[in-house]
Amino acid sequence: MTIRTRLTLLFSSIVSTLLLIFCIVIYLESEYNRQREFIISLREQAMTSAEILFGKEEISPDLLKLLDKNQMTVLTQEEIVVYNSKNEIIYESGTDYLTINAGILSQIRQKKEFSFQQKDREVLGLVFNNGKEKLVIIASAMDKYGLSKQQNLGLMLIFGGFLMVLIVCLTGWFFAGKSLKPINNVIRSIDGIGASQLNLRLNEGNQTDEIAQLAQRFNKMLDRLEKAFKLQRAFVAHASHELRTPLTAITGQIQVSLLANDSPKELKLMIQSILEDVQQLNRLTNNLLDMTALDSDDNKAVFSLVNVAELVCQVREGLLKKNPQCQIIIRLNAFKNAILSLKSMNSTIL
Repeated sequence: MTIRTRLTLLFSSIVSTLLLIFCIVIYLESEYNRQREFIISLREQAMTSAEILFGKEEISPDLLKLLDKNQMTVLTQEEIVVYNSKNEIIYESGTDYLTINAGILSQIRQKKEFSFQQKDREVLGLVFNNGKEKLVIIASAMDKYGLSKQQNLGLMLIFGGFLMVLIVCLTGWFFAGKSLKPINNVIRSIDGIGASQLNLRLNEGNQTDEIAQLAQRFNKMLDRLEKAFKLQRAFVAHASHELRTPLTAITGQIQVSLLANDSPKELKLMIQSILEDVQQLNRLTNNLLDMTALDSDDNKAVFSLVNVAELVCQVREGLLKKNPQCQIIIRLNAFKNAILSLKSMNSTIL
């Protein structure tokens, strides 16, 4: 999975979760307000019926039923039931939609006002004192319009939520690609850099953000690689030159000895000379191996103290063997009373 895909999924998941929480909160808040407003309407209907039935100017229950059926403010399938202190129905406005037991009536008397839901009906029970006894008035109805609005709100939140999630995914994909565009440019630039093109460098952009810092670090690494390749080429050139000299000498001596009819003494001298060249070639090869071993991080060189005067004398003897006609004079008068020493690397590599 690419970084762009992961960023898009992460961004979409976060925004979708927040959007889901927002939609749920909106729906629950709307449902709470619907129930509260409908309970208020039921309370008003119950108190109005109680005042009409048991007020100062009482009217007959039949007239109240007629008024309930024809008034404009009547609720859907509204029913009002009045119980006396003996839990007997003394008034019922219409069809028997409710099933009220003694336990519910007891709760209403304890709490003075109690609301609950019975199937798809909202029910409110409250206590009314008519001066003679405490009556229990239960008002119930169906919130047809409120539930319809809630259903429409739920559908709108669902479809709107899916649409917003789709827009968020597309937007996240676009912005993730735009944010990762500098990295893609860096990748394309890296793909165009080969062993023969180490002089090329990446574009460092604005030189302030993390992508620019990555390009800067990569350019510094290219500088080190270019320097290492140059040193390697120089090393190969010098090593080839140093190895060619003794090999040429050995080849020439063998060819001369094959063409000439030398005596055993002359052949022995020639073999001795070849041996010296082979020994020199061996020393040169060992030195080259030691030099390459120094570049390895897994190896550690062992250092020891050596006398500078002895080391200089050894160098003088080696030069005289290669060039007998040279004259090399070493003066150490200034260091007669001093012990000259320095740390030198042994040929043994751990």
